[in-house]
Amino acid sequence: MEFDKSKILTCVTADQLVEGQLGWANDTISWLESDVIFIPPYAVSKSNDIEFPFESKERGKRRYFYPAPEPLPFAVGDTVEIIKDVIFPPNSPNLKGLRFKVDAIYRQDDGDQYMAVVADNGRRMAFIDPDLTKWAKKVQEPTNEDIKPGTILHVNGYSKPRTTTKASEPSFKVGDRVELTTSQLPFFRKGTQGTVSNTKLDSCKVHVNVDNRGEWAINKADLKIITQPTYRPFANAEEFKPYRDEWFKKKGDVGFDRAEYYDNVGIKNSKGFFLTYADFVACYERENGEPCGIKEQA
Repeated sequence: MEFDKSKILTCVTADQLVEGQLGWANDTISWLESDVIFIPPYAVSKSNDIEFPFESKERGKRRYFYPAPEPLPFAVGDTVEIIKDVIFPPNSPNLKGLRFKVDAIYRQDDGDQYMAVVADNGRRMAFIDPDLTKWAKKVQEPTNEDIKPGTILHVNGYSKPRTTTKASEPSFKVGDRVELTTSQLPFFRKGTQGTVSNTKLDSCKVHVNVDNRGEWAINKADLKIITQPTYRPFANAEEFKPYRDEWFKKKGDVGFDRAEYYDNVGIKNSKGFFLTYADFVACYERENGEPCGIKEQA
């Protein structure tokens, strides 16, 4: 912050001090400037001393006062919603009504407020204005507990808000295979798939390792869990019989094998090892990657 001598209050202008105003008080201009640079501001009040009109618990009675700048309207990590028309670059979608995370915010030497915001897709932009509240407002994102029918949900970035119709959004766990139910161009198309990698977020989002695209934070409302089929062991020799000529391999291995013998309990491979049908479905897979058992549901 640049030290501006014109902002100093003296015994002549002491009536401009607001009781309890944050700032610095000292007896010389050089000491006051040093305080502004190195010491956090503190509350200052008017004293009954004409020569030393400024008083604080930290400094006692002092001759001069320098006001601290007004606190910034947002903090790093806040979610903000754009409240003015913003079309940048030209011919791009209007950002009004969309939400972003505050990535950096500070006051420049000229007094203007600087704020950088980031979308969930990683795109970053900055706003510079003496008053950032002209451009954005702070919003509170709903948690899972807050989401009821009719809750308006947002994605931080370029997707338009939507309203829920379900009592709650889907519950995800790490490892779930998921599919995007809405297009989020230019980044993802509807139907894009990935794997949930982190559910410990302070909003209605999860981190998803999108296939071949890295990790992204995506709104739960825009995802659905891909139901994985389940497999059970073969019940007996008769149930295994249609599969007796198929190739199979142990999960994680490279070489394939075939059954040389089978009965109502299990199969024997070409090396003479006997596998129960329970071990067979748990540890082995077919050429197409499916477990060696009977599919129960899609």
